[in-house]
Amino acid sequence: MRRIPSARRGGPTWPTLAAELLRARDELTVAQGVGLALRADRRALGASQRAYAERRGWSKTHQHRLEADAASLRLGQVIDALQGTGYELAIAREGEELPVGTRPETPRAGLGRRVWPVDWRDHELIGHDRGGRRFPADREVRRVSSPPSWWLWRHATDIRVQKPAWTAAPLPTVWSEELRSEVTTRVAVGSATVEDMDTTAATPRVDRPRLPDGYGIPETAEGQLLWSDVEPRLVQAMHYWITSVRPDGTPHSVPRWGVWLDGRFWYDGAPTTRHTRNVEQNPAVTLTLESGTEVVIVEGESLATRADADSLGARLSAAFGKYADSGYAPGPDSWSGADGGGLRVITPRRAMAWFAFPTDCTRFRF
Repeated sequence: MRRIPSARRGGPTWPTLAAELLRARDELTVAQGVGLALRADRRALGASQRAYAERRGWSKTHQHRLEADAASLRLGQVIDALQGTGYELAIAREGEELPVGTRPETPRAGLGRRVWPVDWRDHELIGHDRGGRRFPADREVRRVSSPPSWWLWRHATDIRVQKPAWTAAPLPTVWSEELRSEVTTRVAVGSATVEDMDTTAATPRVDRPRLPDGYGIPETAEGQLLWSDVEPRLVQAMHYWITSVRPDGTPHSVPRWGVWLDGRFWYDGAPTTRHTRNVEQNPAVTLTLESGTEVVIVEGESLATRADADSLGARLSAAFGKYADSGYAPGPDSWSGADGGGLRVITPRRAMAWFAFPTDCTRFRF
């Protein structure tokens, strides 16, 4: 992907991919969502396209069509392909959303929650190699601000070769059903959005963190916290600390206002801040609360997003009402513009919490 440098004092800088990412999310189709769901399942298993196809009992060509052009297949083939992946197709009334935590009057067993386009990894939407191809699903793909060492060895002296914007490394192959989602998510039919599996619907896996001998972490599950013990603190907190990584690898921490809603952390800010520039290069962040004795630590990825005024925007505005006495009360349309009003969302990957260390020290994996 070609990037055009713009000059500033201190050397060249590169424009971000935020606009391209927002456009890709807005234009996401149901067929593309099906492909992303199957790629996510392959990623969870660390399986190549060929190995996954063999496991599912069909050809590699059929797997490729499912991921790249599901719209050309029969509906029954798509439904069959999603069986056992943790995703399913669902028909939803356009413009109608269930309040958080609610279910239909006669819920089906395993019915999950919507998956929004923001839940898909950035590189699945806009990441391509120099040939314009998507990276294999069984690779760990990251955006880079400087070329990796292998590129420098091969091409550093050749100005004709474009610098890579992404790198990919193999993932370990793990054939474990534990890596699959415990709750079925669903792709909305008739809408370009794909609904999110949030942590109010999907309980994270719980275990003990691995710390060196001498820390006194119990070896049994007795005394472990539940996610329902931890999440209310994220909802009720007024002040949060977010740590990101500068392009030179050094850490950067900043206190932020925000809200925990639908199992994720939402916050906003100017695109020119040090924090935003950091996460546009490297989305990995750590979110913590203020207490050093009743501790909640969340690790995840910060991604740019937007919120329509009549749906998510209204709910975010209500949640941000906790800051009204401090002079900040954003309206429902604050994040509905093309640039999202600086809105970002942190999707958790891991968390750790304790309120009586080390007895209840607990790790959560999403």
